[in-house]
Amino acid sequence: MSNNFVTKVFKKLNKTPKTQTSYNVIIYIGKEPDCKEFHTDSKTLRSKSDHFKKLLFAKDVEKKDEKYVIKKPNITPQNFNIIIKYLFNEDFNLTDKSRIEILNIIIISDDLKLNQILHKFIPLIKFYGISSEDYFNKIRPYEEILSKELWDEILKFHMIPGYKPTLNVYRLRYSRYYDSKTPAAFHAKCDNKRATIVIVKISNSEQIVGGYNPLQWDSNNAFKYTKDSFIFSSKNSTNFQKAKVFYSNGVGSFFTYDPIFGNYDLAYAVYNNTWQSNLIYYYPKIDIPTTFNASDYEVFQVTQK
Repeated sequence: MSNNFVTKVFKKLNKTPKTQTSYNVIIYIGKEPDCKEFHTDSKTLRSKSDHFKKLLFAKDVEKKDEKYVIKKPNITPQNFNIIIKYLFNEDFNLTDKSRIEILNIIIISDDLKLNQILHKFIPLIKFYGISSEDYFNKIRPYEEILSKELWDEILKFHMIPGYKPTLNVYRLRYSRYYDSKTPAAFHAKCDNKRATIVIVKISNSEQIVGGYNPLQWDSNNAFKYTKDSFIFSSKNSTNFQKAKVFYSNGVGSFFTYDPIFGNYDLAYAVYNNTWQSNLIYYYPKIDIPTTFNASDYEVFQVTQK
């Protein structure tokens, strides 16, 4: 796995201050001589972690000078520092972290019920590059963290001689929620990354829409024709069994625009910060509104292992 890739993907452009000037939670991490005191606020911890939410609402929670006190001796300050920076959208560096060290961060996130971090970090581990010994001792005990599909692939790889994994892996390249909200930021992270899937969450709705670009995004200010691009829509964000699909005729790659599928079959309109779709005029209809706001949209690179 390229750790440079990890760093680039999770480097936040929407930063919060590096120092918590106002805090009501003190977290003591690690054991002597490797220990550190972290300051944060209870509102963020409760919203990000079910584990911390339970601790902070407990009747016997420890307090000192009107501040909550939490102790986590079994976590290293180095790993927790990465987790805290992620929660507060700060920059952090993983270039010096091995696959196992990143896995340890995932394990800590699972223990702390930090589901958002789990979903972002799991795709970044190249499980097939981990030795069988590390797999047995360090991955197997955490089977429940991984999807059944990924777990089956890992088992086959380590148990069947010569088995070549076939699972598609989706690597997050851009998130409108976390990254800079500009076309330039989208192109900086998504250009020349081959096939990608764009997923859009419609605001105040369970509906998910998006599109598949089999080519690549770039900044050449041109429309690319292809018969393999498509648009999709699902009314249920957790069940895609009944998702509707419309095959588009290509994608538009323009430096001053975010993703464009077809003739505005699905496109982000920069001038008024809304998503638009002309599919109401076409058949089959896949129930995408003509204009809508999105709570987030993400772009994933599709690779095959």
